[in-house]
Amino acid sequence: MREEIKMLAAKKPYLFWDIANPEALSEEALFEIVLSRGDFEDFLLLVKLFGLKRMSEIFNKQVRSGRSNYKKRTINYLKYFFETNSRDV
Repeated sequence: MREEIKMLAAKKPYLFWDIANPEALSEEALFEIVLSRGDFEDFLLLVKLFGLKRMSEIFNKQVRSGRSNYKKRTINYLKYFFETNSRDV
């Protein structure tokens, strides 16, 4: 996983512009950064790295905690996305 994060940070530095050491990020922090700052290609990379089930778990945990940097429209979209797409995984 660390190698993938390193590759992502090298390929897409705009995601980690304020992070000194992206390789040290937790799964949850990486997930939130990519979903908050990334594009659809970055989202697909997360699907490849984590899988939909794990992504859904992380996202739901973050939203339930009440503390996240997600915009309301991002939360609404991802709630719907994971509800409709995670059932089959």
